[in-house]
Amino acid sequence: MFLDVECQELTLNREELFVTRMKLNEARVAALYLIRKLTSVPATQLSQDYGQVSQAVVSKTVCWAELRCQEQRSWKQRLSRLEKSLLKGK
Repeated sequence: MFLDVECQELTLNREELFVTRMKLNEARVAALYLIRKLTSVPATQLSQDYGQVSQAVVSKTVCWAELRCQEQRSWKQRLSRLEKSLLKGK
């Protein structure tokens, strides 16, 4: 459900969330950030689910998204809209 809502909200193909080595894959960053924020899915599981990346990559991505929320109002608002859409769907 999470991925479907995110794809619809960000207007992208589901496959784009799993692309690794793509510079500034905002959909992927948003997905990892919100999954860590809203669920208890461990970083190890996310690292396997999102393209066989390391746990450190997941943690760094989440930290980067948090920092970006503090620095860019538009990014924070975008994630907030996405989070509300996800919570409505529960």
